[in-house]
Amino acid sequence: SSSRSAMLSGPALNADVVTLIQLALAPVFLLSSIGVILGVLTNRLVRIIDRARKIEDGAAVATAEQTRANDETLRVLGRRARHVNRAINLFTLAALLVCVIIAVLFVSAFFTIDISYVVAASFVVAMAALQLVGNQLVLTYQDIEEAVMNPSDPGATSVYTCPDGTPAV
Repeated sequence: SSSRSAMLSGPALNADVVTLIQLALAPVFLLSSIGVILGVLTNRLVRIIDRARKIEDGAAVATAEQTRANDETLRVLGRRARHVNRAINLFTLAALLVCVIIAVLFVSAFFTIDISYVVAASFVVAMAALQLVGNQLVLTYQDIEEAVMNPSDPGATSVYTCPDGTPAV
């Protein structure tokens, strides 16, 4: 106890804090990159939803053939939205776990408990969530690639334009 309090004073405290900040730096960069990707995925989801709303707005005046095509397009857009939504949920889980890792690292500097298991378990679960995100992103990419390569795909027949006039993929 007295050795711990001696260790947490003066130059030793500064060295511990520096080491702690160094340990927390990698998870902070991971958290930052997760935040950037979450922004991209959220933007993608918004475009999918906007496109579906545009199709639904025109449903009242659509012919029977247009209604069938619109239903197929909405089915494809729904599938894309589910993939993106799952990726967002898993990225959010990974981000929360990375925050737990960072918090536990800082808390461990002030208590004499072994937190290595908590950090290791949080890291493993965060990496598993990122692996599942990777699977969702591959499915999303495959869906987008299919729409680009097959213009006759019901999910890609009508080019939606963004509010600024640029086409949205």
